[in-house]
Amino acid sequence: MFTLTVAFLSGLICSGPSTTYDLGNLKVEVGEPFIINQSDTQRCWFPVLLTHIGEKKLLLLHTMCADSVDAIKSTDKVAKVAYLVTEDGGHTWSDPMPRTEFPCPWILLQDGTFIGVTDYPDYVNEHVASFRVCASRDGVQFETSPATVDGSPHKFTQGTQGFCGMIFCRSLIEALDGSLLVQMYGRFEGDTLDRSILVRSTDRGKTWKYYSLIGYDPTVGGEGLNEPCLVRLADESFFCFMRNESGRPMYRSRSSDDGKTWTKPARMPDKYASMSVQPDLTLMKSGILACSAGRPTCQLAFCTDSDGTSWTDPITIFAGPSTCYTSLREVAPDTLLYVHDVTPAGWEMPKPGQFHQVLGRFISVKR
Repeated sequence: MFTLTVAFLSGLICSGPSTTYDLGNLKVEVGEPFIINQSDTQRCWFPVLLTHIGEKKLLLLHTMCADSVDAIKSTDKVAKVAYLVTEDGGHTWSDPMPRTEFPCPWILLQDGTFIGVTDYPDYVNEHVASFRVCASRDGVQFETSPATVDGSPHKFTQGTQGFCGMIFCRSLIEALDGSLLVQMYGRFEGDTLDRSILVRSTDRGKTWKYYSLIGYDPTVGGEGLNEPCLVRLADESFFCFMRNESGRPMYRSRSSDDGKTWTKPARMPDKYASMSVQPDLTLMKSGILACSAGRPTCQLAFCTDSDGTSWTDPITIFAGPSTCYTSLREVAPDTLLYVHDVTPAGWEMPKPGQFHQVLGRFISVKR
């Protein structure tokens, strides 16, 4: 059973007490949680807030299938994801719309067109993989067409369900020259740990080519450098966080030439070990850079300089059972919408009386 958060309920929950944090020159107020979606029969987890469609309209995607390549790449006509739409900045949400596939990441181009890519490409040959690119005018109804990515000079590998070994992830950005850049992570032939890269398209997503290496170091241990998230800073440089392993601090890197070259990835201090998986980054209109990430708890931190070097101590948003995959977007001046899941059954299906949930919170951030 899926449940819609209705307007009056959402309003009541969001008007509840908040928790205030004094982070030096920042005052942060974390609101009470409210239900965006829940299910007692299916998984409802790994939420992602996608591109704004308008000032108050945005999309949320969450996974419904098991967390495995076999489940995600299955050809069964079974819904693997669901997406929901809000027209009022996250206070109320549409009924969930299940789909067998859905593009993630997304980008809203300057001409008003949405472009998205499906995340697990198929192996074609050692240099080329195929996937679907999606285009939409409203972010809800979209058309899909075939697309390819060329990893040359690197070589893809052929894995389970035809997976090429590299995954599209989180950030799709329009470059200063009008081309499109999107992150991938995984392993090319010969890699011993994961790497994070950028690929580039000059034809609105039909074809993509290897562009640059964000991070690869076979000596960092853990899983390597994966699940990258990229944001453009106020000076037009790029900043990127990358996962290393659950329970270990992330690595950061920066590009000052629109993604062509990157600084050597630097490990965050040990106090950020609880911000370890699937980072999300949002540059607020006030100039504050916010990051959500998690595991073993759902966390939030803010950058206190202009280049992503210095960060506030992390705030714990949720410490219950969760994948700790989080997402955040600015939905009003000085206000973030922060989403995370609740998984009382862990990685299993909900048991009788349990609900998998996607929760939201409004967070005020002011200097």
